Amino acid sequence: RSTLDGVARSFAVSFTIGDYGYIGTGLDGNNKLLSDLWRYDPNTNSWTQVASISTGRHSAVEFAISGKGYVGTGTDGNGNYFKDFYEFDPSANTWTRKADFAGAARSRAVGFAIGSKGYITCGWDGTYYKDMYAYNPATDSWASDISLGGDKRVGAMSFVYNEEAYVVGGTNSSGQAATDFWKFS
Repeated sequence: RSTLDGVARSFAVSFTIGDYGYIGTGLDGNNKLLSDLWRYDPNTNSWTQVASISTGRHSAVEFAISGKGYVGTGTDGNGNYFKDFYEFDPSANTWTRKADFAGAARSRAVGFAIGSKGYITCGWDGTYYKDMYAYNPATDSWASDISLGGDKRVGAMSFVYNEEAYVVGGTNSSGQAATDFWKFS
């Protein structure tokens, strides 16, 4: 068991690159926005702070593709929603701003990567969403894809298995906990 060396946080992002796990951004216990990023090494059971993203945020979306981490969207908690998008390169320990997310600025969306593309769906900015956009890091561009099935939602979860993504749960536009389960190939 290990404890994150950074401050306690909620509404953070997390992704895996190679043998390391990364956790960053979010809100601390006093509702202060965080922009830091921490790398966890399971071989040494230790945490190391790495480069911080330029803008603090919480409820952002994240995924990893080809050895790089991607973080974007989210909110500052004061009614400002983001659509900016960044790439973290662990070998250079740097963040680079990429093309803004093509959909509406939002928080509490869900992201996942399949193959060489990342996807963002769902989320909220006072309006619920179920649109889906694909990010291609080779061209630094976004394309509108299909919409998620079922109702619009916020705070859903996702995982990828055998190059297929599964999106489940969240809160639907009626304010009810959703139990439906969708597969994207």
